[in-house]
Amino acid sequence: MKRSMSDSKESNRYGRCDDDDNSYDSDGPHKKPKTEDDAVSSTKTSPFRERDLWVLTSFLGKGSYGSVHLAVRTTEGEEESLPEEMAIKTTEFSQASRLKNEAEFLNRLEDNPYIVSYYGNVTTHDKKTKKMVYNTILEYCHGQCLMKTHQTPQRNRVGGR
Repeated sequence: MKRSMSDSKESNRYGRCDDDDNSYDSDGPHKKPKTEDDAVSSTKTSPFRERDLWVLTSFLGKGSYGSVHLAVRTTEGEEESLPEEMAIKTTEFSQASRLKNEAEFLNRLEDNPYIVSYYGNVTTHDKKTKKMVYNTILEYCHGQCLMKTHQTPQRNRVGGR
């Protein structure tokens, strides 16, 4: 995939951000096999070099831990064995302690098929704000958010209608 700067939309630190265009082709989440190199701790550095590993394609949401975007990998991301599409959770580096803790927790649960896969983290410089940002690379889960799923009535559930 060739990375290009979008002329009509605001460009971001990774190339472009097409919030309104989800025209890429997808056949579901792609998990990479976990290796010992993927292990995370507060004393280890990122397994990825600072490069354009992905292009943000749409904004998924914002929470207390940061913003989440859907991203597709670039050819450089392919070299790092990143999945074709992924969720990138981003926060300012000064606020990264919660994301680092979440990453350590997810890494401990890596063998559970019901837990979102953690692929690593990258600290980069935001070209727009000139600040350091901490990015957590997670498995992208298709569908609606967990809160909406939980609020949807279940017909076959005990006590459900």
